[in-house]
Amino acid sequence: VQLFKYQTDLIGNGNIFKNNHSFINNIPSIISVLYEYTILKETKYNTNIGEIETIYTEFINKTYGCVKKLLMDDEILSSCNISHLNLLLQNLPELLRHDNNKIKEIAEIIAPFNDHPGNVFNTVYQKDKMFKYDYNEKYSHNGGYWILANLYSSIGDFDNLNRSFDSLYAYNKNMF
Repeated sequence: VQLFKYQTDLIGNGNIFKNNHSFINNIPSIISVLYEYTILKETKYNTNIGEIETIYTEFINKTYGCVKKLLMDDEILSSCNISHLNLLLQNLPELLRHDNNKIKEIAEIIAPFNDHPGNVFNTVYQKDKMFKYDYNEKYSHNGGYWILANLYSSIGDFDNLNRSFDSLYAYNKNMF
């Protein structure tokens, strides 16, 4: 419990949320807070779970705001560590407590399936960029369609989930 409080204080009071560059470089630390929270909640280790919930709620609100801000920053996105970004987006449903509205908003910002003016798919998930997902296997588009499939499946948006899988298959025939 003390480690959880210490780490969220360190992240919250540090420079992690101050700019996009710092945020993207510290995504593994953000994910570690999610894991710590999950362990505390599942093991019911702390009898004062209300305090933990308050700390975590503030943390996820800051994280959500930073994710939205990051996805609007083409300069950072075009040169970011794609493994960190994919790790964040893969864990986003759990991180945001499966808040369908927030997850849908993030997916719509990313997705190439609509005319959303902030669409960032082509900035981050370019067709010729490969994302290694297994020892010998890679996804095209830096794994973007796989990430979208994960986000859409978490909110039950089966139309866009199917579109994501169709695109994933169209560009990665060897994965199926």
